[in-house]
Amino acid sequence: MKLMIASDIHGSAYYCRKMLDAYKREGADRLLLLGDILYHGPRNDLPKDYNPKNPPMLKKGDILLNGHTHIPANEDMGDFIYMNPGSVSIPKEGSAHGYMICESGEFTWKDLEGNVVGI
Repeated sequence: MKLMIASDIHGSAYYCRKMLDAYKREGADRLLLLGDILYHGPRNDLPKDYNPKNPPMLKKGDILLNGHTHIPANEDMGDFIYMNPGSVSIPKEGSAHGYMICESGEFTWKDLEGNVVGI
């Protein structure tokens, strides 16, 4: 199964269309959207016991997959792998407007034109 993984559209119709064009071009079986689809608006209050440095208990080989930072990532954290597709509409730190593809257990980061990008 081929999955396209994207995040952080933030209500941009332009970049949403470009992402959907990439989805069709990729021929992916499924599109996984990780969040921040609409404009983020006002920020929420922090939840009880907020501690971003303490992720859920993960075991060796698990993958923590999320967006939100707008920065593509593929980092071995020791006990788990942290992955982030970056942002479709508002990339940061010089990264491309992009997404990830997962096919046969392999992950690839691409820009919206379908070019493989290094992270």
